Amino acid sequence: MSAAMRSLRQVLDQLAVVHECETGRAFDDAGDHEAGVRDALAAAAGLHQAANLVDRAYDRLAEGFVAAGRIAWHGDPAVEESVSRWVSVVFLQGDEADRALRILDEAGPADAVDYLTLWDYGDETTLASLTYGYVYDQPGEGTNDQVMTCGDYALVVNTGIGYVSLLRRYLEPDIEAGQSGPVVPSATRSGVSVPEGSWFQPTRSTGVGPSRGLEL
Repeated sequence: MSAAMRSLRQVLDQLAVVHECETGRAFDDAGDHEAGVRDALAAAAGLHQAANLVDRAYDRLAEGFVAAGRIAWHGDPAVEESVSRWVSVVFLQGDEADRALRILDEAGPADAVDYLTLWDYGDETTLASLTYGYVYDQPGEGTNDQVMTCGDYALVVNTGIGYVSLLRRYLEPDIEAGQSGPVVPSATRSGVSVPEGSWFQPTRSTGVGPSRGLEL
C-alpha cells in the first residue's frame, strides 16, 4: 500500500511536469494557443496539488502503520453464553383456540401473537412455566406443528388437533431455580377475559416476541 501511494505521487508529479513543459504545443479545440497554455498550466497546478495531498495521506498511513505495529493481539475474549430455551405463555385448544386461529387466518401471525401476549405477565409467566416444567428446548415438537417466530416469541399452531400455543424465549441465567413458586393470576386485559384453566396446559409446542420480522 505504501509503495502504491508513493508511485501514485510520482506519476502525478510527472504528469504535471509534462503539462508545464509542453505548453508550446497546447491549443484548445478552436486553435487558440493562449487558451491551451492556460489550460495546461491549470492542469499542472491541479496535478501538483493532488500529488501533495497523496503525500500527506502517505504520512498519515505511515503513522497508522507505526501504531498498528505496537499492538499485541490476543485471542478472542471469553464470552459467557446464556442457554436459550422457550417458556410457555399460553396454550389454547378447541373452542378456546377459535379466536386466535381466526385472527391468524384473517390478519396474520403478527396480530395473532399480539392477541396471545395478553396472557404474558412477564416474570410471573416465566416463573410459573419454570415451576411447572413448561420449558422447552425448541418451540413446536409435534408432528404437524407449524412454528412462526416473531422476535422473542414463537407461535405454534396445529390445525389438525386444533390448538394454538405461544412461547417466549428465555435465557436460563436470568431466573434462579431456587425461587419460590409462582402466583398464577387471572385477569382481563383490553376487554379479553383470560381463561385461567388454559394458561398452563401441557404442550409439546410453544412460542413468539414483540419485534416484527416473521419467519416460518
